[in-house]
Amino acid sequence: MANDPEGRPITFSIVGGADAALFTLTADGKLTFKTAPDFEAPADANRDNIYQIQIAASDGAKEAVLALSVQVMNIFESTTAKQIGAYDAPVAIASARGSSTVFVAEQNGRIYAYDPTGSGTNQLYLTIPGISFAPAVERGVINIVSAPNYAQSGTLYVLIATANELQLRRYGRTTSGVGDLASEEIVMRIAIPAPAPRINASSDPDGPGGALEFGPDGFLYIGTGTAGYAAFHATSAQDLQSLRGKLLRIDVSRDDFPGDAARNYAIPAGNPYAGSSTAAPEIMAIGLQHPQSMAFTDLGLIVGMSTRPNNLPRCCSPKAILFRPQDTGANYGYGAAAGATVISPIIHMAIGANIGGYMQIVGAYHGTDPDLADRLLFSDPAYGATFSVPLGRIAQGTTLTQIESRIPTIEGFRIEGGLAPNPSTIGLGDYRDFAVMDDGSIYMLQREFDGVEFGPRGFLFYALTQ
Repeated sequence: MANDPEGRPITFSIVGGADAALFTLTADGKLTFKTAPDFEAPADANRDNIYQIQIAASDGAKEAVLALSVQVMNIFESTTAKQIGAYDAPVAIASARGSSTVFVAEQNGRIYAYDPTGSGTNQLYLTIPGISFAPAVERGVINIVSAPNYAQSGTLYVLIATANELQLRRYGRTTSGVGDLASEEIVMRIAIPAPAPRINASSDPDGPGGALEFGPDGFLYIGTGTAGYAAFHATSAQDLQSLRGKLLRIDVSRDDFPGDAARNYAIPAGNPYAGSSTAAPEIMAIGLQHPQSMAFTDLGLIVGMSTRPNNLPRCCSPKAILFRPQDTGANYGYGAAAGATVISPIIHMAIGANIGGYMQIVGAYHGTDPDLADRLLFSDPAYGATFSVPLGRIAQGTTLTQIESRIPTIEGFRIEGGLAPNPSTIGLGDYRDFAVMDDGSIYMLQREFDGVEFGPRGFLFYALTQ
């Protein structure tokens, strides 16, 4: 029983709220549902799984009333997670298009291939030498993607961040079925500015970005960050001659710049600045801040980003934007001047107890799991949760802030074979990347995270639909 400063006991009671009749509250403040809630059949007044009540606290002399929202979450009820590998500083996973193989990239330059239909073991696919990295810094390998015709070409694209540039590299495949280091080719180089002075001792710069995906048009889309401190480099996201803070689109099947070793690609004719002498022709949209992932859906391209509010320099506010063909040339707002016409995010989640601050877009699920059908999946690696939202709720011009949690932690799955990592060495549920395969299976990459920075250890889980 709680007491006020004068020693008088404080009692609690439910005094109002649209859903007050669904709860009981003891005098000492223990709140419970009268009947256990069912996520699939919400009983709250708005039928949105957010229950509204008002609770009063009284010491007999004075009373205070709290308006409380109780949100009911959902978890996967029909899947089992199986650990299939352990890695050193893993950063990204990607499907080998046209096959059941999934690639796992380590920050240090090693890339592994896992095929559940084969031996079920991880094969070292490619080692890229000379990679300089530290687990807590966005350097080294940051993303990978296989070519749309990977089954025939064996081409894999790797995005690498060095101290002064982003490099997009291309690798072929040997006759023995592994990556061919000798075939390495630089496709694109993007300069990263020298660090400006820190705003304060705890401030971090915006990251270099690293979202990477092939579109249904066959072109490669790249999301880049400003890679500098916001006060100094946010304007680069609005600079039409800079490739930083942008959504880019290139044609990797041709070379429009045979005399430029840093530009081994072509410009698609539909790019808004194709042929321009005053703007970078690679640009499709501007005003992006630290895009980390992207996925094409029936609605268009959804890009996941993290943003750093001014009063939270080491944390981030995760958001997602929607890019459609009609949004070509659009401005998504980062670094924009007051009064500029910008497109608002489709998802923007405030930092809080349940939000750590990163947005990792998984993709749209079209498999057989009824819990996930026709939903956009995305994760917040810093908090260790995966969220979902029905694709039907997403619309350009509308920003969603209330999202249902589908996987609060990896403990929401049944772990096959007792192979779950030791909670004392890796925080359960700290998801770094996801991949949804063509057959509907889901791979989850889990990375050690201490609440501020990613650590060196990681695991790959395979979610089996039952």
